[in-house]
Amino acid sequence: MHSLALGSALGMACLMLLNQRVAGSASLLATQFIVAALAVPFLLVAALLGHVSGIPSLEIGWPHWSVILRCAIVAVSASAAHALIFMATTRASAATVAPMTYAQLLVAMAISTLVFNHPPDLTSIGGSALIVGAGLYIWRSARPR
Repeated sequence: MHSLALGSALGMACLMLLNQRVAGSASLLATQFIVAALAVPFLLVAALLGHVSGIPSLEIGWPHWSVILRCAIVAVSASAAHALIFMATTRASAATVAPMTYAQLLVAMAISTLVFNHPPDLTSIGGSALIVGAGLYIWRSARPR
């Protein structure tokens, strides 16, 4: 489970750095399409491997209409979020934008507690404090003196 969180953080960091690198070379819609087009092969391979793995919960079948609706909601909200992150990293450095994503930690902890009745444990709180502290240290050391 921790490797998934680490992979997610690494992916987000790469996304911010690459967003800034391609700024101005294509429109917002084009960059959204390119990111989606690059993700599709990986997602298809993962889905197919899950399907042929023999694990019943990973078998591909026709989903209930509510699953399709929830996927559409996630697709729209994730696309909007990526568009906002892209616009932010084209206007400011990734080092400036990255600390803003620390709010995700607070929101995730609040949702975990309020919606799932699963408050963060000491390890989660310590890890979050370490991440935020390191980010603030880097941000402070990068500022002009």
